[in-house]
Amino acid sequence: MGFGPHTLTWLRVLTADGQASVLVNGHQSAPFPVRNGLPQGSTLSPVLWAIQLEPLTAYLQHLVRSGALHTPTLPDSTPAPPVSHHADDTTLLVSDADRDGPVAKQAVALFCRASNAKENASKSKGMVLGTHAPITDSHAATGAVFVAPDAAEPLRHLGVPLTADMAKAARACYDGRLGLLRQRAARWRQHTLSMVGRAHVAKQVLGNTLAFHLSFVPPTPPQLVAALRAVDGYVAWSPLPEDASLVARGHVLLLPKPGVACLSRPEGGIGHVDLGSFAAALMAKTLVQLAHPGRKPWQVLHRAQLAAAAPPGTQGWGWVYGTCPIPDSLPARLQALVQAYRDTSSRRRPFVPGQHDPRAVLAEPLFYNAALVDPATGAPFVPPPDVPAAFPRTLAQLRAAAAGVAALPAFQAIMAALPPDWRALLPPDPLHDPLPALPTWRVAPDGGWVVDPAGTVYTVSPAGRVVDGAGASPLPTDAWAPACVLRCRKPKSRWTLAERQAYMAAPVWDRPSLWPVEDQLLGPWEGLQCFPPVHGHGQMSLLHYEVRNARRLFTSRQAAEELGAGSVPLRPAAWPDLPQAAGPSAAHSSRLARLEENWEAQRPQSVAAQLAHFVPSPPGWMQASGSPARQSAADQRAHQWQRRNASSPQRLAVGRPGGSQTAERRTPDTAAAAMDAAGPSTSAGAGPSGSGPEQPGPAEPPAPRSAGQAQGSDGAPRGSDQA
Repeated sequence: MGFGPHTLTWLRVLTADGQASVLVNGHQSAPFPVRNGLPQGSTLSPVLWAIQLEPLTAYLQHLVRSGALHTPTLPDSTPAPPVSHHADDTTLLVSDADRDGPVAKQAVALFCRASNAKENASKSKGMVLGTHAPITDSHAATGAVFVAPDAAEPLRHLGVPLTADMAKAARACYDGRLGLLRQRAARWRQHTLSMVGRAHVAKQVLGNTLAFHLSFVPPTPPQLVAALRAVDGYVAWSPLPEDASLVARGHVLLLPKPGVACLSRPEGGIGHVDLGSFAAALMAKTLVQLAHPGRKPWQVLHRAQLAAAAPPGTQGWGWVYGTCPIPDSLPARLQALVQAYRDTSSRRRPFVPGQHDPRAVLAEPLFYNAALVDPATGAPFVPPPDVPAAFPRTLAQLRAAAAGVAALPAFQAIMAALPPDWRALLPPDPLHDPLPALPTWRVAPDGGWVVDPAGTVYTVSPAGRVVDGAGASPLPTDAWAPACVLRCRKPKSRWTLAERQAYMAAPVWDRPSLWPVEDQLLGPWEGLQCFPPVHGHGQMSLLHYEVRNARRLFTSRQAAEELGAGSVPLRPAAWPDLPQAAGPSAAHSSRLARLEENWEAQRPQSVAAQLAHFVPSPPGWMQASGSPARQSAADQRAHQWQRRNASSPQRLAVGRPGGSQTAERRTPDTAAAAMDAAGPSTSAGAGPSGSGPEQPGPAEPPAPRSAGQAQGSDGAPRGSDQA
């Protein structure tokens, strides 16, 4: 393979003379030499394993190119790859088991003799797909045991059941995984953690137990409820006394409730895992990658299936990013993918003049497009019933349509609703007014070569990556079609050392702009189905999709629907305001501090208003009683009290240890006159029957005293020197 002698020497030093021992029930065996395989856990093992499998892959591809081995034909008329590897699992794909099976088996046997590998015949399984004749049980030509597609126990590929029955696939995936989820939750209960710590474990450990299968098979509603109960039960259960209110009579009472707990901590939650939004974000990733550059076999198959089920008024597979209803003719798994993409709050992003090529506007659909809203209905335009096949579906087709078609009322309304920069691409005479000349890339008819505006030719990998150093093109470039090449994020596996060091040295908030990028071919401009930069989730385009951001948006939207618009983010009043919400001038401010300032500003006015309208109530002994006798006595006492206070006695303020008190000074004549004016007093217990509870009479006036005396705190008279 071209490795130098120094590389081979290092490989021998790292892999030769290896030893291992076995530990069983605490007893360790003696070391023994390891002559085959690679050490697990070593960072070098995956690279060496890929190098070891490269001869088998190259030989099978050589057999396909030479015509000795046949594989199924993909919808784009290219042959499917004959082999795929996932660690130590190898999958062979042939067109005819009887004709091509022995050829593939012979190639594997040759590789085993050369590499000292061994085939495990007991684990070799086969399955028939498409229109191939059914095969059951053991197959003599290949030596594999074939499983019927409708078998009770479907065949698994990397743990994913291969069956069209989604209910059967869900049972095969999650019935066992739910038991494993409960076991892990029980083991983690042995550790005493806070509620935030338990929520972190639920997200990183328990939720990831289902992550792989959630990417391919959606769980049934009962399975999702069971998983949520197991996760919520782990977060709620705790021996800590402050968490005793989270479980009542064996029932989980997660507080804050799950809709709030699943929010991130900046939004007022605790970062609890939301399995529903997690599953939707994982499944939506498949549909997002469908719009990415590349011609991988799975992309070709999915695009063909979606295009075959395109609703009326749409064209190709790009309808999945619009608002049209999901057709029933679509396979169940693809229906789940489309629904998951729409559940994750996908949205249209605006075109940026000068940043986006105007030719991307011509690929925009006319119907079910969120960027083209009918003013009469407030919803995207829908095609008329029984739309003819010649009707334009995209803006480019409307531009090239005849004048009679473009003059129809339906298209006149669409043209009136076009944004100004879109309408500029529809001149009065588009046939004689072509688009301005733009520097562009060009792509070969087979999609394997591109040429840049400077005339340099590059090759294109199946993943869409533009590879340097292609040299001269084997085909003339004059007939190549204009192509869309995007600047996409480079996978971390292809970063250079300088790019990695610059990225890691930058602050966290500057790293997204420093992510290395590379050129990738999206496809020819003509027939473009989706322009990824104008579709996305929140501030992310489809080219920068991340599961965690899509899950967070989905969770926030659900919480806003449950709690009301404008209620997210939720933040306690004592927490400091977020910088983007409060601004730089409100650095240590909080909602509670602002409420307290408002209360302090309103307190003087409120106290003054209360004092201005304050009316003291009479003493308790003047309140109305229940019986007529009590009512009459109370009325007489109130009358006497009012008449007595109507007089103007002389008052003298005297000091007491606890404060001050106002004492009345009356002369004998004044007191007698007051008693005569008040009338005769009613004796206690007087009433209609002459009996009743004894009632206290009115207070007697103080005894007359000389002007030079004052009353002390104990009631004894004091001299003038003590007054």
